[in-house]
Amino acid sequence: MKKIPLRSCCLLVLLFIHLSVFSQQRKEPLPTVFFGQLREEQTPADLKLQGPVKSVEKHTYFARLNASGIPEKGRDYQGGIYHENYRYVFDPQGRILERGQRHLNTDTWFTFTYTYNEKGYRATEISGGRLLSIYTYDTAGRLSEIRWPEPEYRRTRADTRDSFLYDAGGLLKEQWRYSDEGEGIITRYGDVLLRDSAGRIRYIQAFSGVYLRHISTYKYTPDGSTEIRTRYTGGLKEPESAYCKLDAEGNELLSETWFSGGKMPSPKIESAFNEHNECIREKQTYPNAEEQFERQYEYDEKGNWIRMTEFKNGKPESIHERTITYYP
Repeated sequence: MKKIPLRSCCLLVLLFIHLSVFSQQRKEPLPTVFFGQLREEQTPADLKLQGPVKSVEKHTYFARLNASGIPEKGRDYQGGIYHENYRYVFDPQGRILERGQRHLNTDTWFTFTYTYNEKGYRATEISGGRLLSIYTYDTAGRLSEIRWPEPEYRRTRADTRDSFLYDAGGLLKEQWRYSDEGEGIITRYGDVLLRDSAGRIRYIQAFSGVYLRHISTYKYTPDGSTEIRTRYTGGLKEPESAYCKLDAEGNELLSETWFSGGKMPSPKIESAFNEHNECIREKQTYPNAEEQFERQYEYDEKGNWIRMTEFKNGKPESIHERTITYYP
């Protein structure tokens, strides 16, 4: 398993500002502000899973030190953020068949099931007998629209559908979310992608209604890394600009953010790996700050992490455990 980058608090906030949407486009180096980046539905690759995975279930606990000074599980964390407690079931092709998400501060789990059409594309999302999402495709088999027919089961009650448009080469060029504001007013939010002759993204323009929210500019380096610079136009207490560098596989190497008061300090990240090149420890330290964050990992024989312990300033804060089953 490759290095799992830690994110700064600022970038986490930016991620959650933007909406969740699932798309079946090919992987591309996208900035953290791209509205399709944060997805609830995931694949084994998204979850950093290797091997023919049949199911994975993750539970999060508060951490404490035992009498020997070793971190151990405390009480169960019942948070409502979906990535803290989840479960997924996949078919042999890696398509998600079932997703479980824990309800906020309870032991109740919501279960979502997925159906596929005769071509193998996702067709519907169902929970509790209710049809939540409908997926449609163009003649080339590309995802063209996601509809949410029932208001109480949408990401937000106003959102009605997402649409995806492609260029002549079949690459994504626009994606939009439509929101019903009432009284016949429909507002759309989304991104316009501008590409070079090789099909690589050069610019992403993000819109909120008719207003331009930000522009991300791409630069590709000879070593295969990607540099993304984002300039914000204001609103929603957003920063003025941001910079992100990704390696050839899309892992974050560096991120910097500037607000009106100056540059947010970039953390120093130190990693340690075992003989299998698995990241067993990753430490994040902010300059001129007293906070230090660390993650420690344990792995199964397939190279997937099954236990992660998070520390803040040397004290254990949480323990995450994953139970993983595999196809033969």
